[in-house]
Amino acid sequence: LESVISIALVIDDVEDAVVFTIDNNVILAIPAIFMDLDVYPEWRELRVVPFLPILLFLDLRIIARVDDDGIFSNTAASLSPHGKEILSVDIATITAAIADGTGTKEEIRAVVSNNRALCADILDSVRQCGFLYLENTPLSVSLIEQTLHWSDWLFNLPLHEKERLHGDGIGGAEYETYYRYTHEGGEDDNIEAFNLCNDAVESTRELRMSYYLSAGFEEEWIPPGRANKWPCLKTREGSRFKESILQYWEKCALLTEILLTAFETALHLEPGILTERHTRLDHTLELKKYHVLPEGFNKIRIADHADLSTLTLLIQDSVGGLQLLDRYTNTW
Repeated sequence: LESVISIALVIDDVEDAVVFTIDNNVILAIPAIFMDLDVYPEWRELRVVPFLPILLFLDLRIIARVDDDGIFSNTAASLSPHGKEILSVDIATITAAIADGTGTKEEIRAVVSNNRALCADILDSVRQCGFLYLENTPLSVSLIEQTLHWSDWLFNLPLHEKERLHGDGIGGAEYETYYRYTHEGGEDDNIEAFNLCNDAVESTRELRMSYYLSAGFEEEWIPPGRANKWPCLKTREGSRFKESILQYWEKCALLTEILLTAFETALHLEPGILTERHTRLDHTLELKKYHVLPEGFNKIRIADHADLSTLTLLIQDSVGGLQLLDRYTNTW
């Protein structure tokens, strides 16, 4: 990111965006809310450059290109998600090659980068509307079924058992391993959630400390972080639950490594520009149960929003029901 334009503008639904040029011909808009420019005006000088690549994928949109004559051309229309379907990409070739190897980062990079056409398919599919279906990933059907089985076991525990599962720290639901909540659907739309962080650390604080310090936080301002709480660990079922969920976590981390490497490859970025900024595995894994709705329920369950993560991996059981509303065509 050698060439930087430090200006604010409004384009489409991106307000107060910071604009960057990459390779001298692509302009990217990043909402200023993610940069917190009002709180940290020194960021306008981009002193925290190392974590910018993470931000690029929070709300990445190509808004214009500069042609050979230096003329700006708006490409937003050509990349608009109007009525675009969610495409599917089969990554069996990558999954099989990695499964046969040692699983090192170097090996993953070699396998993924050698499948450039597949990497391009992944990027193109995401550009269609921001989502894509992935087939034949490291998350095998048997692993998904096993994870859903143990999710069901968890949510069928007595309420007093589930309510014991609170993480250490303060700060509301983010610091609770188990919690119940409602969204726009109101009290009739009760959702249960089991929220896990990286189980290899005593607290998420140690994963995020350098980030907060580089952003200018005083140490006493840094949130305390949290740790996981596991149900019924002294029972056989509780031990198997933890083992299975952590196995799913590890495969999600592997798939994340594959996807970030695929983005680097397809975008012709420097190797490691994304993957090396996710080495702490500061991921969040949520198991959720959406309860049966009363007859006649006709409300939006969750309003439009953006996940504040680089990417989101989502599976659901055979009941189905999760849908996306295309705000341009107003169809599900």
